[in-house]
Amino acid sequence: AVCHIADLEEKRKMSILSWLKGAICKLFDTNELAAKMQTLPADKDMTEAVRLWAECYRCTPPWAVADSNVRCLNLPYSVAHEMARLVTLELNSELTGSPRADHLSDAYSQAVAMSPVWVEYACALGGVFLKPYVSGGKIYTDIIQADAAAVSGYDGDNITECVFADRIVRKGRYFTRLEKHSLTGTNYTVVNKAYVSDSSAQIGREIALGAVAEWADIAPSATFSGIKRPLFVYMKMPGANIIDRRSPLGVSVFNAAISTIEEADMQFTRGIWEFEGSELAVYADVTAVQRGNDGTETAPKFNRRLIKTLDFNQDQAFNVFSPQIREEAQRNGLNNLLRQIERQCGLAFGTLSEVQDTDKTATEIKASKQRSYATVSAIQANVRKALTEFVQVLDMLCDIHELAPRGACEQSFDFDDSLVTDSETEQKIWLQEVSAGIMSPVEYRMKRYGETEEQAAAMLPESFE
Repeated sequence: AVCHIADLEEKRKMSILSWLKGAICKLFDTNELAAKMQTLPADKDMTEAVRLWAECYRCTPPWAVADSNVRCLNLPYSVAHEMARLVTLELNSELTGSPRADHLSDAYSQAVAMSPVWVEYACALGGVFLKPYVSGGKIYTDIIQADAAAVSGYDGDNITECVFADRIVRKGRYFTRLEKHSLTGTNYTVVNKAYVSDSSAQIGREIALGAVAEWADIAPSATFSGIKRPLFVYMKMPGANIIDRRSPLGVSVFNAAISTIEEADMQFTRGIWEFEGSELAVYADVTAVQRGNDGTETAPKFNRRLIKTLDFNQDQAFNVFSPQIREEAQRNGLNNLLRQIERQCGLAFGTLSEVQDTDKTATEIKASKQRSYATVSAIQANVRKALTEFVQVLDMLCDIHELAPRGACEQSFDFDDSLVTDSETEQKIWLQEVSAGIMSPVEYRMKRYGETEEQAAAMLPESFE
């Protein structure tokens, strides 16, 4: 078994790291974000979908808000967290090749180190934005969740205009900075505005950027020429967008399972209610309990939770209430729903459900693991693409701000898939292929250690050169 109930404390600790300056937990009204910057969200349906995913991820789904009696298993978080863990657990990636690569490696290594967090946000909300910026001659990165960004323009799969929100809370007031990025041809414009409000639900009235010390050095607007791509990266979930097929945005990994997740919460609530409702009780006639002058029970070791006094008006003094609990039926019903969620989210059986009820046939086990491997591999491909584009943005910022001389930036990637594949068997096959001359020793090192071609060639013994 991998995870049945998610560790919320772990998520909370990770989310407060200072590097995640742009990670905003409060839900923004993306329609208001866009309107403040004189534009409109491109996809109304996607705006509503992102809001629903965010509410489910925060363990405040509509069905729990509407009925306070519903107990939530917080399955959306469990799914997103576990998927991100499988994708990034052994991720290693480095930037080498020149003094420029060395200059950028700090910002790049921070992005790689925090990949479990931003990949989890992407899994939950369909995608996440990596937005590097320069301050004091150094490059930092904002992680912008999908519910704190309003996409207002795109060309095919390329986002050409987007509004990002950053928020500071101070003395009960909410200071929000909106940053609009627009790419027209090769002309790139960035506009910044600041607002203040007494409510977290509103952006409020406009104020000067200098009114907030952290934003005092930010220019209200800047324009660059010769820019071929946005100065941010959008990492999306793989697969088709069934909500808006024209949108460049991704879809949450648990989107297809939302109705099943609701039913699982209802089933879990029914099970809890049955345990509470069948709690052992002894109903005693009022005449069978000794009372003091003030009317309170004085029988020794009187337990108010166990013993309930009633006026039976019968000869019977006691009546024991101890109904049979349908524990196995309740557990099996919930477990079947969890298996359905695993299938809909692309997870292997046993990730959320009970393991002893899943490993029945070799064919089922193989199909389950293949489904998980295919899902993880597809997300890893998008992570690799996002990090490659991230380096392109870092390189462009280096040119714009003249931070370091131009030079090659070579990336190496290593996704250790030992959790979803038999890496030992795979390595034996690779070594056999090297012995047979099918694979070169350099190619083997590139696959085995995630090295670049130059690194692999340099590490080979002289006998192989």
